[in-house]
Amino acid sequence: MNNSDLNQLVGTRYPRFGPIDSQTISGGEITISPGRHYVEVVVEGGTGNGADNLDTVNGCNEGDVLVLCPATSGVADTVTARDGIGNLSLAGNFAMDHVDDRLTLLRTAAGWVELSRSGNA
Repeated sequence: MNNSDLNQLVGTRYPRFGPIDSQTISGGEITISPGRHYVEVVVEGGTGNGADNLDTVNGCNEGDVLVLCPATSGVADTVTARDGIGNLSLAGNFAMDHVDDRLTLLRTAAGWVELSRSGNA
């Protein structure tokens, strides 16, 4: 495999998440902007205004991968992704209370399926 082949493979087979985007929960939902796959989630009302639940993620296309993290650390800003409430199919609820926590999802026709989670508090 030459460098050209390798560059083509990396460019088409491995996701590039790009710069982090910021989305604020509204009514349990966030909407992902086109081309954004790495998103920090802000609790409704902004930082320090209480924990919040994330039930639905809108946007993206089937087959897209999305990485979510909370915008800030602390119990007051905990984002809990909830299994089976909206369009999230998770291995149970996941409370993200540290900026290093991550939830990785795959978009399907029915919604989002959890690929992995990482609690790094």
